[in-house]
Amino acid sequence: MSSFVMPCRSSILARLIGFIVLTSDLHAAEVRISTAAIERVITAQFFSTAHQRHYLSGDENSKCDYAYLESPRAAARNGRIFMTVGLRARKATEAFGSCVGPGDSRDVTFSAAPFFDNGALGLKDIQLESIAGLNFPGAEGLVRGFLGNSVPSTFRYDFRTDLQNSLGAAGAPQGLRLSLAGFTVRGIQTDANAIVCSFDFAISVTPR
Repeated sequence: MSSFVMPCRSSILARLIGFIVLTSDLHAAEVRISTAAIERVITAQFFSTAHQRHYLSGDENSKCDYAYLESPRAAARNGRIFMTVGLRARKATEAFGSCVGPGDSRDVTFSAAPFFDNGALGLKDIQLESIAGLNFPGAEGLVRGFLGNSVPSTFRYDFRTDLQNSLGAAGAPQGLRLSLAGFTVRGIQTDANAIVCSFDFAISVTPR
């Protein structure tokens, strides 16, 4: 990972405090967003019920007619993020206290291409990798609708804001305000357990 080095000695920096202390030149850096972090973001954005489920039909009070996703697990390879989720579905009729009708309990895997837009990580080009032989009528259509509409429009990790907040916290004890003066993503790729992003950035330092 590239490190950022301020191009001024501390004595020069001290003389500049009082107006704009420092504006850096652009420097290349790298950030690794682990697949565990991607799982955390997806869980927070989509699996927010008490039992961490995302309902495609029905709700937590539905006994015999429902479809939901749970337990997201992420992996990365070949420039894409792969998400595996558990599909639990039932299309049945309640009779004498029991549910009579077909049901499914299996894993579904989809993949997506990560990209940056305005400083935030998103997912696009979503493809359903494995789903077959479902017993629940219409379950595949519900899953495809979720992947085609909800995931690309909702998933977002605002990395630039988190970076800005971290800089602000770092400068606070010294009475300084560190802020991003530039942020440009240069490239994005994946390895076995992370999204790897390279970017150019500039930091300005001013008194609070």
